[in-house]
Amino acid sequence: MTADHPICCPDVSSPVPIRPRRLGAGFRSILATALAFGVFLAANALSMRLWARGEFAHHVRGAVSEEARARLSGLSGHASVVAFFERSSPLRNPARRMLADLADAAADNPDLALTVEAVDLNHDLPRVEALARRWPVEANSIVVESEGRFAVLSGDELCRPAPRGGTPVFAGDVPCAEALVSLLSPGSGGTFLFMRGHDETESAGTGVSAFPLARLLESAGHEAANATGPWLAGIPRGAVAVCDAPRVPWTSAEAADAVSFLQGGGRMLLLAGPETSGAFGGFWTQCGITPVPAPGGSGRIGGPGGTLPRVVRGEAVPGHPVSDRAGGASLLFSDTVAFSVGSSRPRAADEPTASVLAKPVRGVGRANAGESGRALAVAVEWPGVSASGRTGRLVVVGDGAFATEAALRASPGNGRLLRAAADWLSAP
Repeated sequence: MTADHPICCPDVSSPVPIRPRRLGAGFRSILATALAFGVFLAANALSMRLWARGEFAHHVRGAVSEEARARLSGLSGHASVVAFFERSSPLRNPARRMLADLADAAADNPDLALTVEAVDLNHDLPRVEALARRWPVEANSIVVESEGRFAVLSGDELCRPAPRGGTPVFAGDVPCAEALVSLLSPGSGGTFLFMRGHDETESAGTGVSAFPLARLLESAGHEAANATGPWLAGIPRGAVAVCDAPRVPWTSAEAADAVSFLQGGGRMLLLAGPETSGAFGGFWTQCGITPVPAPGGSGRIGGPGGTLPRVVRGEAVPGHPVSDRAGGASLLFSDTVAFSVGSSRPRAADEPTASVLAKPVRGVGRANAGESGRALAVAVEWPGVSASGRTGRLVVVGDGAFATEAALRASPGNGRLLRAAADWLSAP
């Protein structure tokens, strides 16, 4: 270089000012980083909250509470727990975790042999078909089985309300443990005797076990058999009388006997269709209910067990131990009679109390506004304790086909309602 053209070097002794555009870009980068970090924290908090709701087991080890572990500790025998869940169900993963921990809890009891299985309803179709021949498989439910007897727990029964409202929390460990106790504890069920007189057991010829209702009662841990004597004379104290779809109405004398039986602490399960529900010898009046025209049916439903004509869709009404245990089950009624419950006059102290267990579902092709107020199933309880030490109880289902093979296969909710009714009727 010549003296005429010296090399120009920047003056590093003084700071070079940052351009405003570069300064703004730096602030935006910092703001974007802070925003991303905030989104990460919010997403992490939300996922932890959802996990807590799915896991449900706060302050206990694993997904099985200490209450459920205590119930499993005293059991003995062989049992299985099978979960049927769709992949889209939010209960699927909590149920699988619960099954794994339930098996671990049962392993602490050497007298209890428990097998667990999770079946994918979307992909394990051969397995689903095989198990459906043994049990009424319902989507998003758990079946507890022991030696041919079983209990079906629906999604509603496997959840409990969230502490602050919102989405229900999965809590299937206690219902599963209760079902295991019911199935494995000897003598925990009641005795149900099918009345002889003018119902279908007269011409059965093959014994009461040929009837779907009897098989359902036995699967729930109860004993089912034919009564040894005619009418109510064959029902000993402590047993539950069953009148399953009588073919002819009761006479006045039979109705009077039935009322005396219930007032004396007797228990009865009555499935009555429209052909026989008319007068019934004044029985309905003594029970505080009145037969009314049934809702119009909406066609037929066919299946492996047969065809149901004039189908009426119903639902369990909460507020009674039977319907609460059924867990808001969806029901199918056919060959239906409805009931009006209660009256405008004050009820006397010695009159029974009638409660609605099921009503028609409103909607297109279902019940209209007037029909939705009718009862399709009713529970009646007599006040006070009789000389027998029990209160009289009656469950009436206004459908003679409610417990047929076709109905139980088409609507697992029918079976849940009947099992809940059986437990209530056989309770001390």
